[in-house]
Amino acid sequence: MNCEGVNHGNENDCPKLTVPNVHHRSLVDAIKSALTDESARQFHYTPFKQFWKPSDNAPAERVITDLFNSDAFYDEHTKVMKRLLTVEEANQPRIETAIAAMMLWSDSTHLANFGNTSLWPIYLYFGNLSKYTRAKPTSCAAHHVAYIPSLPANLQTQYMKAFADTTASKDTISHLKRELMHAVWLALLDADFMHAYEHGIVIKCVDGITRRICYGLRYGLG
Repeated sequence: MNCEGVNHGNENDCPKLTVPNVHHRSLVDAIKSALTDESARQFHYTPFKQFWKPSDNAPAERVITDLFNSDAFYDEHTKVMKRLLTVEEANQPRIETAIAAMMLWSDSTHLANFGNTSLWPIYLYFGNLSKYTRAKPTSCAAHHVAYIPSLPANLQTQYMKAFADTTASKDTISHLKRELMHAVWLALLDADFMHAYEHGIVIKCVDGITRRICYGLRYGLG
């Protein structure tokens, strides 16, 4: 492996860069918290197709206003129901099954009026909630799940020590930023999350109904 003209036998032999202040929370805990919060009373757990007739004699027109009445949500719900049918047949409790449409989004945030300190918060929203409600700051629909920090301020100093006074190139710094983002995602997609992603997770929701929650992911970068 070659790094800035320095050869290493394999990736494990390369110098390691430690990035402090990587704050994150369990995605499973965030899902449980969201579905037991008062805002979840407005969630749509069962997808549907919506139609509108401009007049009595006009043909019905399909109307898609939110994720929960889209084809993607409807089709995924059908797939999940079919897949979990075999689980329920294996003496599992018969409970309502629903999809938590996880929408993860991130953008750079400036932390100070003076200086250039910044980080990238990762927010979790749910497509089960109408966009008209979700877009209101007062709805508290955003759940913070992680903060991707900047690379250390002394990166070049550490790099020069590791690579005999060679400074990190622009391409190397871009690579390190990508690796840092991937490392944060690895921390979020932990064993608990992956198990729940495969088998669902049973939650007593805020409306008092116990559901097996499955979920899908969508990620946006600002």
